[in-house]
Amino acid sequence: MGSKRSDCDRLLYVVNEDEGDHGLFAVRSDGDHRRKLTDFDAYPVLSQTASVIALWVRGSDGGATLFVADIDGTNQKKLADLVDDVGPVWSPDETRLAFSDYSEDDFGDGDFEVFVVAVDGSASAQQVTRNSTNDDVVGPVYGSWSPDSSRVAFSRDFGASYTEDRPDNFTKMFVMDADGSGLRPLVDPLTVADYLRGPPVCSPDGTRIAFSDGRDGDNEVFVIDADGSNLHQFTHNDSHDHAISWL
Repeated sequence: MGSKRSDCDRLLYVVNEDEGDHGLFAVRSDGDHRRKLTDFDAYPVLSQTASVIALWVRGSDGGATLFVADIDGTNQKKLADLVDDVGPVWSPDETRLAFSDYSEDDFGDGDFEVFVVAVDGSASAQQVTRNSTNDDVVGPVYGSWSPDSSRVAFSRDFGASYTEDRPDNFTKMFVMDADGSGLRPLVDPLTVADYLRGPPVCSPDGTRIAFSDGRDGDNEVFVIDADGSNLHQFTHNDSHDHAISWL
């Protein structure tokens, strides 16, 4: 796809009213040229070049539908029906979207798993993790993908805080190939006092991964090499540090 966006001259916003006009709108940053992009309430997630947009549409039953469209709202294409209303994350090459959604096994037991879908609509969404825990890729846009779009980093919630007698009963971070193969823990063990504040975030060059973790009693910012080595804690305080982005 193209290069990163070079300007920020437009705003996207959602209007949702029981009566009257509603939908996704675009307007220039000076307030002129307001344009309606959809006739339904669609929450936008921009691609890296801002040329394509993922439209995440909440349903009345609590689920959602995932669409993709050109930035002007044309060429809308339905990609998936979601059980939960969790937004997607673009791959940097703009060919795929990753998202977490609820999935049940043959016995009716369910949890959140990671799915990947091609934005050209050539195939249905593929479930790339299968386990009895909650897997989450939701977070900063592009943050859970490696820059070359070959790998996905995500957090796996084992359902409780870390304890010495149950060392696997907490949240861990994992890295895998985009098709679900090559799964490995990023930090093992990763102890979390409360919960991981958002998923791991890859650096722009793909060599490091930043994350927020509660191993010292509150959430602090950590950075680790993409191969799992050289773990460093970057903040030291009594507050919860999270919502990490690379500049």
